[in-house]
Amino acid sequence: MNYTWTFTDGGPVTLWGAVVTYRFHRGGNFSVLLTVRDLADNSGTDSLWVNVSALPVIAVAGPDRTITLGDTVTLDGSNSAGNGGIVDYTWRVEGTPVVLLGAVVNYTPSAGGNLSVNLTVRDAADLTASDLVLITVIVPDRTPPSPLGPPTVATLGPGAVTLTWDPSTAPDLAGYFVFRSESPEGPFVQLNADPLRNTTYVDAGLLPGHAYYYYVVAVDQSGNASQPSPTASGAAGLAPPEPFNWLAIRWAFAPVSTGLVLAILAVLSSREDRRRMRAASPPPTPPPENTPPPPKEASP
Repeated sequence: MNYTWTFTDGGPVTLWGAVVTYRFHRGGNFSVLLTVRDLADNSGTDSLWVNVSALPVIAVAGPDRTITLGDTVTLDGSNSAGNGGIVDYTWRVEGTPVVLLGAVVNYTPSAGGNLSVNLTVRDAADLTASDLVLITVIVPDRTPPSPLGPPTVATLGPGAVTLTWDPSTAPDLAGYFVFRSESPEGPFVQLNADPLRNTTYVDAGLLPGHAYYYYVVAVDQSGNASQPSPTASGAAGLAPPEPFNWLAIRWAFAPVSTGLVLAILAVLSSREDRRRMRAASPPPTPPPENTPPPPKEASP
């Protein structure tokens, strides 16, 4: 016995066998004709209607994307679904003539801004669906801040200076870098690893009285650095004088003091010796009372 099933589903379909299985590609009512033939070549026919409910088509364009101008974005619509599978993927960049075909496509925008890309899918049942993906294209900032004026360098203390400068007017300012050299011709060394947010800087640990040269660079949040400011110089503060050494003065005058003491002692000793000598000598004998004075000699 021969069994032949014939019908149309987007095109002629023929199946053989007493029991057959088929997956319809679209929804609708389908007339299916069965023809049977025996070994004597006798045949007969019968028909039936198959009502197929179509599934909704789902278009999935993927998540919104943010890229930098010049980069290429990959768009993937392979998660879309439909009756009998998706047979056609069409991407259209709205506001442009760009049309891309395929489940996965690459696109490089030519300008910055916000772009809407529409994905339209068509399944095997010729049903369609659409989804929208937004692409934000960022134009990189390549404009550096304007150069700063020369910093003011002032002596702060022993081996230290303080720098001040006028702030940058850049709206996206990240901060400042300070550079130092021992010569106006350089080389200059960057002093701070991270941008300074304020407009002052203290440079310490320098050679007291030595001159140093400085300039300042402004940098924005995109990493663009300004041209160096004009160079300014200043001298590190001198060390304070040594405290007066009274001990050294005392020892310096020690020989003089010793000699003076010895001289005073010598004078006192001499006076004491004379006093003792006077005390040891007998007192002079006084003249007897009522003794007439010796006669005066006659004048010649």
